[in-house]
Amino acid sequence: MMYESNKIKTGFLQFFPMLIGLSILIQTLRSVIPDFSLSVTQLCLGLLFSALFITVTLVIWRKFIIVCIGKSKILVADHGKEYEYTWLDVEEISLDRFLGIYMLKLKEKPHIYFASFGAVNWLFGDVSDMGVIIEKMKKELDL
Repeated sequence: MMYESNKIKTGFLQFFPMLIGLSILIQTLRSVIPDFSLSVTQLCLGLLFSALFITVTLVIWRKFIIVCIGKSKILVADHGKEYEYTWLDVEEISLDRFLGIYMLKLKEKPHIYFASFGAVNWLFGDVSDMGVIIEKMKKELDL
């Protein structure tokens, strides 16, 4: 049985900084266009923060990938292409309990981030079936 990472949460984490950046940009432009009620400092800060959030989105969106975890293999759907790995190809896998995302490091690949299959609890971690498989394989392979 393969467990796929949460697509909705992955998409949200990919594009949330873009939404913040665009909303800051729209609010800044809405204040400037009708009556130029912003000072130059406020205008520059608005444009700077919107550019910062949009740049963060462009940097991180390729790192969030849909991953399917099974007891013997890992499927990575990298923006249209699927790659199959075994658990022996995994160098490191860890869970960020605050955001509920995993960081996966495969041999000869950059870090991959993916959302958990189920809900993540700060106290207990990932108690979904995907989390159980990951914890079991981490103990067996000493990751």
